Order: sequence, then structure tokens, then C-alpha cells
Amino acid sequence: MKLNIKDIAKLSGCSVSTVSRVLNQHPYVSEEKKERILKVIAEHDYAPNSQARDLQSGESKTIGVIVPAISLIYFDQIINGILENAFEKGYMVTLLPSNYDKAKEKYYFTQLKNKRFDGIIVTSRVHEMAEIEKFTKYGTIVCCEDTGDYLVSGVYVDRLAAYNQVFAELKAQGKNKIALTLGRSQLISNSARLTFEAYQKNFGPLNPDYLVDNCYDGPGGIIAGDYFSQLKDVPEVVFTNNDETAVAIFQVFQRKGLTVQVIGQSNMYVSEAMGISTIDLQLSEIGRLAFDLVCTKEYQKICLKSEYIKR
Repeated sequence: MKLNIKDIAKLSGCSVSTVSRVLNQHPYVSEEKKERILKVIAEHDYAPNSQARDLQSGESKTIGVIVPAISLIYFDQIINGILENAFEKGYMVTLLPSNYDKAKEKYYFTQLKNKRFDGIIVTSRVHEMAEIEKFTKYGTIVCCEDTGDYLVSGVYVDRLAAYNQVFAELKAQGKNKIALTLGRSQLISNSARLTFEAYQKNFGPLNPDYLVDNCYDGPGGIIAGDYFSQLKDVPEVVFTNNDETAVAIFQVFQRKGLTVQVIGQSNMYVSEAMGISTIDLQLSEIGRLAFDLVCTKEYQKICLKSEYIKR
């Protein structure tokens, strides 16, 4: 039996208006009610009629892009690559901010089933890849990372080669006090895992004092810079997870009269302007190619080369 919005309300124990707000992604719905409603929707494959109607071509000409936070410059570069390609091909792009909220991310994936999007590009995720693979039966999903053995298309850069190059060169220079900043834990983030893999290959176990995680942007970099500068044994080098963080740390050290090498990632203009070494992750090209893959609707994996840019 096909459910309607009243059935969803009854099964979830919520009002019709609350269900409507969740379906239309409106605010002012408690997380507890939202999760109950999304669970019922997922269990019953519910698709609102207004979203299930396809165009005559069978396509909406709209691509969804899951992004943890639109404010982070790192994701700007990927999004710019997607938007430029979408404009050329006559597609619309809907940004889907997730804030690494699993229920919200799952709701976005269910929109493939509802034919709201022709495909979804995932710039970063909280779901396990095995879970994401299950949603590909409803439409094309392309991740901006190596998807391993899962049948999920991916476009990614070979970070490990550049990471190994950076740490090997630092070791050859006799530098051993290397600090790291990360976004998410290595248990969740593939890039964090690769950073640890390359570090431990060259230096062995990391001194826990030389690690700051949950570091995503300039404000996070200021906190990390203040912390590292106050250590009894100040690091010789800080290898960061993005250029915005690197610039902030560099400025903290500069202000305190400390000479510490800082290395960023993503090759943004700010790192070039400040003379900070970085790793070019080809983020814009990743976005452009991810859009190509989501349009072809064929399973494919593309690996790009990273480049260590020394300044």
C-alpha cells in the first residue's frame, strides 16, 4: 500500500505539519522528531508525489552536492569545479549541507529514490561506504575520495605519495619534531588515516603532544598555533590539513617571534601569498570530474596526482 503524508504522520507519531517541514527541509523541528520521521520514510520507501514526478526526459537536470560546511574554503574549490561544469552542461546544482549529521545525510540520499536529483556528489561523508553503496540502486552517487572495493564511483587524489615525500624530505633534513593538525579522527577520515600512515612510516609513533584535531579553518588554526607555541618543546614543523589552518598557525608563530616551518594542503592563493609550502590536491579538477561521472551514470574511479609545492 502506498503511503501518504498523513500515514507518515501517524506512523511517526508526529503532526502532518511537522512531517511537511521535514520533507521540505525547514528548520524548527527537533532532532528526535526528525529522526523518527526519516526512519519511517526510509522503512516505507515513501516518495512525495510532487518530488516523484519526473520530467518527460526522465531527468530533473539537478545534481545534489553533499558538503559538510559551505563556509570552509577547502570545499569551495571542489564546488567551483562542479558549478563550472554544471553551467556548461545546463544543469542545476543544489548544495546539501550536512554538518556531518548522519540522519540529514541519509535523508539526502533518499532523495535519489524520490527522483529529486539525477545524482549526488559527496564531497565528504559520515556514512560508511558500505551504507552509501546501498543507495546507488536509486541513482548515481560519486564520492570525492577513494571508495576502495565498493561499487561507488570516486574521484580522488593520491595523497599518500605527497605525504610520504614531505615526511621523507623532513627526515632527511634532520627534522624530527613534527606536529600535525587534523580535521576528523583517523578512524573516520581517510585523509587523516593516510597522514598517520605516512608519518609513522618515516618517524614511528607520534608524540601525542604534537597533535591537534577538529581543526578545519582559520580560527582552529589560531587555537592550534597558540597551543603548539606554548609547549615546552616547540615543534620544528607543523604539517596541517589545509591552507587556511596553515596560514593562521604561521601568523601566530610570526607574532610570537617563533621560527617554525608550516606546511599546508590544497594550494590556495593565501598559501602562495604567504610563501607557505603546500600540497596541491587538485580540488577544482576533482569537482569537475565528479560532475562528469555523475552525468555518465557509469561506475568509474579516477585517481589524480598530488604535488608537493615547496616555497
